[in-house]
Amino acid sequence: MISSEIVIGLIGACGSSLIATAAMLWGMRRWNRLVSPSARGMHTVPKPAGGGIGVIAGFAVGHVAMGVPLSIYWWSAMGILLLAVIDDVGRPFSVLQKTILMLISIFCLLLDPEWLALSAEPIAYFESDVAFFCLGVFWFFSLCNVFNFMDGIDGIGTTQSIIIASFLSLHVSMFDSILALQFWIFVASLIGFLVFNKPPAKIFMGDVGSLFCGFFIAAFSIYSVAGGVPVLYVLVLLSYYFADTAYTLVRRFLHREDIFQAHNKHVYQRLVRMGWSHSMVSIWAGIMTILNGMGGYLITSGVPGVGWVCWFISAIIWSFSILYVERKGPSFA
Repeated sequence: MISSEIVIGLIGACGSSLIATAAMLWGMRRWNRLVSPSARGMHTVPKPAGGGIGVIAGFAVGHVAMGVPLSIYWWSAMGILLLAVIDDVGRPFSVLQKTILMLISIFCLLLDPEWLALSAEPIAYFESDVAFFCLGVFWFFSLCNVFNFMDGIDGIGTTQSIIIASFLSLHVSMFDSILALQFWIFVASLIGFLVFNKPPAKIFMGDVGSLFCGFFIAAFSIYSVAGGVPVLYVLVLLSYYFADTAYTLVRRFLHREDIFQAHNKHVYQRLVRMGWSHSMVSIWAGIMTILNGMGGYLITSGVPGVGWVCWFISAIIWSFSILYVERKGPSFA
């Protein structure tokens, strides 16, 4: 049974996210800090970014309201990530500056004794703390970038983060109620933000939001694996994001494009240019992630047959999607 304190805390997380996002929206419009259409985005009129401030605010308020502890290392890492809002309000960071920002926040959290305790028994074939630490840096850095790359249309980053966190919470709740509660706080914060980010979006998550979502999923997926969630399940749950990012990167490399240049050539973005609405594409991506989540949950819950079918259907959808967009020919951006 869910206690009243938890309900109040989740409402507080959602409500504060809603209020902070509304304030950010008002402020960005008031001072005309709008993001103009660019080579990376899919919008045609200037709109404000930086709405991820609301997600972080909701996450912080939710923890305080419920008395769920966050270490000083977590607070510090979030404070550093908040600096990414500078990139969203009109002074874009260079690739190097953004990389340094991410690495500082990552190293800040990895100094947390809780993380160091995890490295006492390195995960999956790593026999040294150093190797595990390097794996952690790579995992954090990869997910921060992947979530940033995949936040290119209305609502997709928010809905994917909600689905991924929800499925992880199902596993985690069986062995760590506090960790599961933190997933719920994260989801509640995203729901508050989604009010303004659903298609047609009034405000974008921006780098401050996408980097935080990637950071959160990276951290709490590691905590989850340390508690018993299979590594394979986490990888499959995130497989759509990895697949779209990897496919687009390889495709651009083979076409001799500058892979470090901003673009809007991800599969989900190409579907939008082919006439799909932002909502349709978010649903398409959500179906694959839900199938991956269901498959993993069923396999680890003793129903492997149905679980493998879910994974197979998700793989078929992705494969046919690739064929669908490539029918336009290799020159189609």
